[in-house]
Amino acid sequence: MLRRSLRFAGVALATFALAACTGVPFNPTIEDTFTAQVVEWPGGDPTPRASGITLREGRTVYYRVDTPSARRDLMYAEVVATGAASGLRISLVSDLGFTRAVSVSPDYFSSTFAGLTLSDGEAFELDAVGGRSISAEFACLGPCVAVRATANSYLVKIENTSGSSRTFDLYGYTIDFSDEGEPNDSAGSAVPFSGAGVLQGAIETLGDEDWFLYTGSELRELRFDAFDPALGLELQIDGGGPTLVDGDEDVIYPGERFRVHPADGRAGPSSTSGYAVTVGDVATSPIDATVTAQDTTSPGQLLSASVAAFATRTYRVDVPTARDLLYAEVVGSGLRVRLLTTSGSTLAVSDTPAYFTGGLSRGEAVDGAPGPTPAAIEVQFSCVGPCAAVRPSAAAYLVEVQNLTSSTRSFGLFAYTFDANDSNDRGSASNDSSATATAIPGSGSYSGAIEWLGDEDWFRYTGASDRVLEFTVLDTAPGLRLRFADGTTVAGTLGGLTTNLYPNDLFRIDSGSNRAGPSATSGYFLQVTAP
Repeated sequence: MLRRSLRFAGVALATFALAACTGVPFNPTIEDTFTAQVVEWPGGDPTPRASGITLREGRTVYYRVDTPSARRDLMYAEVVATGAASGLRISLVSDLGFTRAVSVSPDYFSSTFAGLTLSDGEAFELDAVGGRSISAEFACLGPCVAVRATANSYLVKIENTSGSSRTFDLYGYTIDFSDEGEPNDSAGSAVPFSGAGVLQGAIETLGDEDWFLYTGSELRELRFDAFDPALGLELQIDGGGPTLVDGDEDVIYPGERFRVHPADGRAGPSSTSGYAVTVGDVATSPIDATVTAQDTTSPGQLLSASVAAFATRTYRVDVPTARDLLYAEVVGSGLRVRLLTTSGSTLAVSDTPAYFTGGLSRGEAVDGAPGPTPAAIEVQFSCVGPCAAVRPSAAAYLVEVQNLTSSTRSFGLFAYTFDANDSNDRGSASNDSSATATAIPGSGSYSGAIEWLGDEDWFRYTGASDRVLEFTVLDTAPGLRLRFADGTTVAGTLGGLTTNLYPNDLFRIDSGSNRAGPSATSGYFLQVTAP
């Protein structure tokens, strides 16, 4: 009986607490309702939906604006006062009373009142970067706010924060983005670019951020210019790279992404939220030192150095001996290593000891599971730190060591040559094409490794009867796969996957992620058995 009484007492208390937290329903008086104007831009011009509205000091008024069926990307609400400086605050509000955007300026808007305390009411120079403006520059004449036009209607809240009455015209209109790159709001939808030129955009809605992906092969200069500093736009290079504000310059590496977003949580019409990113000439890195690659499978450290936060050190590596592979390796935390030609073209890049890519690796965690016992790969080779390799064809290469962190890092540099661990690709041997496929005559164990970018190992089953084929990898990080000539694909796993093998079957092993790595991670095994 006592437990039951306490339980009911708890329910009563909870009910009382809920009742105490119940708020007053949001039910403002709506002065009028109108349908938003559809504005074609460039060329169109918004006209007032209501004119000559007088609002006394300290008063607030609400209007409802319906979204037309011929909607555009953005819904704008704007007030233009006559006579003295406006002293008006305009907000777009949901039916539940949540503020979506608020402004006291024609230049920018924010999600909260707190976001309006910086530079309120100041006049800003438009088109700060001259002729490099985005395709259509749109300006507000008075305080304005905008959201993506997704709802059927919005509430427009107007407050007179001045000490006297204000008369104004009210605008409501839908309009297309001036930024023709939209939608590029995520890394996956980044706008690609490959060389010199000017990238343009604008942050026209709250929460917007613009992503770009550099697909070129050379290090290039980068400059960021914002139309108006009041929005606090900044360019942030992905992967913990540097952040640029208006007028800053840096460099962009092949495969890197960057985003432009407002540090102050603001947005605005394109005349003020616009920006230009100038991708300039090929950048040259100063040579910090020249080293000679060792010819060994047990490399020693060539030098030790340190690199400042987000900075890069560059080394020239001379290649004295013709071997299958040239490796560059850096041992230290928070670092990325890059192998380039002496003219600055990226060949391979990595920030993990497990693999390297032709673009930008992202530092995926590798679980370090031992996988199967090495069989026919004669020497299983591991990197200690981030490493990258190429098949050397030149007398010298560049190695860049990039610090991905916000503090100074120390590192050891290694560079070495040796022959491929995969005997199918050693010296003049190669099974990189169907014409040179390695023959599998019957049951047995076969192996190989994808030790450089672009490598693929071909095999042909020459037996007379059906067999079972098991495909096992040492590490899943390089993304190895087995592909038959008819397109059937088997992904590599640590535990091994089996498939049928028929006479004269032709297949190849490659990386579905365009990766390669040392044989300890890029190695694989094939087991052929009777059904």
